[in-house]
Amino acid sequence: MLHVECQSRGKTVYSGYGCEAAIVKAKERYNKKKGHKNKMKNAKIKNRQKRSMLGVTVILFLLMTLTAGIFTGCGKNTGGGTDGTESSGTNADGSAGGGKGRFIESKVALPEEINSILQFKALSDGTLEVVGEDADYSIYVAKSSDGGGSWETTPLEDISYGDVAVAEDGTVAFLDYTENGLCPVTIVDADGSTHTFSIEMPAEDAFVSVAAFDSNKQLIVRNTVGGLYGIDCTDGSKTVTFEIDEDTYIPYFDVVGTNCYIVTSDKVLCYDTTTGKETDELTALTEQICSDDNLVYRNTDTGLPVTFAKAENDNSIIFADYKGIFHYTTGGAVVEELVQGEQTALSNSGAIFYGVYMQDETHLFVAGNNGMEGALYSYTYDADASANLNQELNIYALQDSDTLRQAVTIFRQEYADIYVNLEIGMTDDNGVTLEDALKTLSTDILAGNGPDVLILDGMPVDSYVEKGILTDISDVVDEVKASDGLVDSIVKDSTKDGKIYAIPTRFLVSFITSDRQTVDAGKSTQALADRIETLAKDKSTTYVVQQKMAEELLLDFYNVDSQNWVKEDGSLDETKVSDYLTQVKRIYDVDDHRDIESYGNFSESGMFDGYRYGTLDSMDLFAETCKVEFGTIADVEDFQLMLSAGTTDGAVYGVLSNGGTSSYVPFLQAGVVSGGNEDAGKAFVKTLLGKEAGASSNGIPVNEAALKDQINALMGRTETSMAFNRDGSDKIYTIEYRSMTQEEADAILAQLEAVEQSALTDRTIQNLVIERGTSYVKGEQNLEETVNEITKKVNLYLAEQQ
Repeated sequence: MLHVECQSRGKTVYSGYGCEAAIVKAKERYNKKKGHKNKMKNAKIKNRQKRSMLGVTVILFLLMTLTAGIFTGCGKNTGGGTDGTESSGTNADGSAGGGKGRFIESKVALPEEINSILQFKALSDGTLEVVGEDADYSIYVAKSSDGGGSWETTPLEDISYGDVAVAEDGTVAFLDYTENGLCPVTIVDADGSTHTFSIEMPAEDAFVSVAAFDSNKQLIVRNTVGGLYGIDCTDGSKTVTFEIDEDTYIPYFDVVGTNCYIVTSDKVLCYDTTTGKETDELTALTEQICSDDNLVYRNTDTGLPVTFAKAENDNSIIFADYKGIFHYTTGGAVVEELVQGEQTALSNSGAIFYGVYMQDETHLFVAGNNGMEGALYSYTYDADASANLNQELNIYALQDSDTLRQAVTIFRQEYADIYVNLEIGMTDDNGVTLEDALKTLSTDILAGNGPDVLILDGMPVDSYVEKGILTDISDVVDEVKASDGLVDSIVKDSTKDGKIYAIPTRFLVSFITSDRQTVDAGKSTQALADRIETLAKDKSTTYVVQQKMAEELLLDFYNVDSQNWVKEDGSLDETKVSDYLTQVKRIYDVDDHRDIESYGNFSESGMFDGYRYGTLDSMDLFAETCKVEFGTIADVEDFQLMLSAGTTDGAVYGVLSNGGTSSYVPFLQAGVVSGGNEDAGKAFVKTLLGKEAGASSNGIPVNEAALKDQINALMGRTETSMAFNRDGSDKIYTIEYRSMTQEEADAILAQLEAVEQSALTDRTIQNLVIERGTSYVKGEQNLEETVNEITKKVNLYLAEQQ
């Protein structure tokens, strides 16, 4: 296990423990998520658990009367919801009901200084206040008195924080990490004046995990030992202690007026912040929130899974989470749904929220982060908008993806009259296997009930093309290529007989980093195995190769070599499969893998929490615990880590291949189903392939304009560093991130644009190869049996697909 601490401008912006691949990506996602800083626990990271995502998305709207009766009905379930939630004007399948009127979502333009949101609050006079950071983590307070039309920003100097709270008058509290049993707090008053004090913690290692102001400007805090109490912001003295058992698990709370809404593992409670006494156990909110683990457990330093605010009067509240925006009246038996979340930008079950605000009955604001970006969204009721959308677009993917959902958001904002349904075939909740998911999908397609767009990752693409399931999308590819440019080699590889039926919108590439001789050997798997066996004679490092499970090693070289195994008739070449297995076992055998095999958990899809991970990091090499690292790079930003580490350890890098042919791994490969809503399907593929969607940071974009923008961004100034240790030791290693030079940027772009062939993407084949290959690599089965079993099963599967 390793500990990682990331710093920028001298401030700690990430700290955590875990296995290296997950923890490095967690660090990188701090930058990508713009404030969505995961506090991953050891077990969660070690097991690489994938948070499940809901597979169905529906339309956001509200059939509402613009009168005082808008929020009547709380207390009786007139909408027919089966979960205690009143639905406003929707059919059972989530589609719009009859009539007109719905909320329209739009993104509010924030000032250019705000690159990530830390907190959002509507002040008592209706002013919108956003506390955020720029790209260099400098803190700003931005205020808008015209609903986000214009902003005034104020920079704050020398502020360090672990949590942030905003009061109704605009005062901001920055609570830092505990030092010597004291939590330092900086108060920035509405007039810009500042003062500091410290909150005494009940233990040296305790810290404030959640903080919020009440309407009396009392700071309510919860520490990690379990205490919940009020703080006088003039001197830090304790004002009230909540009468709640310290053993009660409180993941988070929020404050509205003088009501503190406390989310526990099994209840939502309401406490009076002036007395510290419980006023109500909110059964309806408990049923709504505590039945969903995504809404109970908080894994972020900033933001909440659910955020609360005052509604039309003191007896009612609104709250927002990934399921939507809701209204609740104190004493009511049901929660009323105002906006269905699954058609909004914040529909990801891992989304976090910085604040919600009801300006009036026709205008709502929500600030949140959907896993790819933090933003402020406006929801405006349009009485003339049709509640029944003109078209429906169905998108199907085996696995959920933040990047895919971001593209859906972009598409929906451009095509507001199209109802978009995103179905995820395999989630942790449904327990569906790959085989079952593909069978169900095929049945639906044959019955004419299939999706309009397929995200083909893991699917038998060639079979779908041969069966006429996919339509030609060359026109879409040509259009995007003319406007933005596309990676030509990938377009060429995707073209079959002059037509394109499937196009990767992102991709991964395999690289190797080590000394020059080893990197040169990485052009041939056999030469690399020879070189690694030579390096093993030098016992100066704990391992020769970055620690990987047998499955991970097999996958790394499968991505590099698998396309080379395919014969002209489509079957697998036994000799080449045999050579692949032989070389991987040689590489595996040079090291002791007992530790990694004891706690590792292989992900066949490479997805974790909606994010596609590569298998190459540069930390073992930097720490001198190994001599060579290789694997896939999933993001352009991964190059910055590799180059920054190489500045200190002297390593060089190159493309990993077998025979000199550079392979790539398609990601978010898209196709349009013949006979469905082809026009809308092509429009979505255009969005997914476009520059705006390509700007998202997961996966290397095929869109050339987006790719160049991402590479050029790494040539800017950076002051980020990453400190980490290895295997629980006290020695700390620090990688100082550096800017990429123009020469390096040009070289990386050239290498990415030189990819020639796709790895085999059919996950059924991949799983067969890796499952049986693992038995051979670990010495549980001989080579001849393994090769025979793989080729026989794969060739039988291929024959069945015809």
